[in-house]
Amino acid sequence: MKRAPRSEGGPVARAGSERLHKVLVLGDAGKPDVRKLLGELRGWLEQRGLEVSVSDDVRAWCDARARLAERERRAQTADLLVVLGGDGAILAAARAFHDAPVPILGVNFGRVG
Repeated sequence: MKRAPRSEGGPVARAGSERLHKVLVLGDAGKPDVRKLLGELRGWLEQRGLEVSVSDDVRAWCDARARLAERERRAQTADLLVVLGGDGAILAAARAFHDAPVPILGVNFGRVG
């Protein structure tokens, strides 16, 4: 498996030699530990020269995006979407970008049952 080159202070390389510039991080702050990780992740990404947007209410963010006109939704995009929450939060974020696909990294903080 080919590893993406590491970047020091600039945009992070992606497979296929594309660069990550803009990362959107959505979290479900109702889940234990998500709020703390949101702050840590923002700092980590910014240290690597990335433009980072963070919301601690993934469902409200997705609802607001759904109310935007198509042109506004297309302008509100990212090179990578990181979702911290349960299955529902991850699926809501995937649905929110159905018209403008973006790679999604979901970190599941949910529990079974």
